[in-house]
Amino acid sequence: MNRLVIGIAAVLGVILLLCIVLEKLGRGDLVKRAGERLGEKAGITASGFTADTNNVFTNEIERLLGASLRDIQKQPVEMQRIAKEKILAEIDRLKELQISAKGIELEADARTRENENRRKDLVALLDQAKAAVDDPGTAYPLQIGNFFYGSRKELLSRAADIRREADRLAAENAKIMNVSPSAVKNARTIAKNIDDLENALDQLETIPLRANGARVDREVDAFRGKIRPWTSVPEQIETGIPDPRGGEDGSHDPTEEEDYLKAFGS
Repeated sequence: MNRLVIGIAAVLGVILLLCIVLEKLGRGDLVKRAGERLGEKAGITASGFTADTNNVFTNEIERLLGASLRDIQKQPVEMQRIAKEKILAEIDRLKELQISAKGIELEADARTRENENRRKDLVALLDQAKAAVDDPGTAYPLQIGNFFYGSRKELLSRAADIRREADRLAAENAKIMNVSPSAVKNARTIAKNIDDLENALDQLETIPLRANGARVDREVDAFRGKIRPWTSVPEQIETGIPDPRGGEDGSHDPTEEEDYLKAFGS
């Protein structure tokens, strides 16, 4: 019974670990759909459904590890090696995405700051232009910023261009204002996925130890049936060998002391 329990626990541990990996690789939809289908066939509602992970994930696990579930269970150490390689590859891919997400965040922040600084400079020029246009005593040509304006009309025309540019920058910032928070959210999600996969790697490290322990258990149990024949070897070999004392009547030549006692008594 202990061996059976240990064997079942080891298999379920491997399956559960692989299920976690599948979830982190974005295959949660598979879990949900398979669970719902099994629940419908069993007449169980989603709220009361307990999925059999062996059935739900068998196909996906076999696809990931490139072997049937039966072979996976027979080769836990080899499957651990394959799973470890694949998980490390996924971690590398996620780390590349992590770098990209951070780059997007930094680029979005830099772009919005640059746009806002330019917009503020343009608004400052508009304020100067408006003050000049509203002042009837303004003399032309007039310098505002790095430009000279020969007339009020020319200043107004330039002010209209400045307003369009300021509005364009504001609209651009509005479009990218959600990019940075989204990149931060993505970075956090990626970091969580990496942590989960690294935890899966830690769990994988125990499989060879558990597999070897189970192997020793099986061999010890199998050897118990061989012990008795070996321990009975001496008695079996001895069977049929006559006792060299068996044909004697127990008589022997008397010693001097025995003869003395017979002759003279005590």
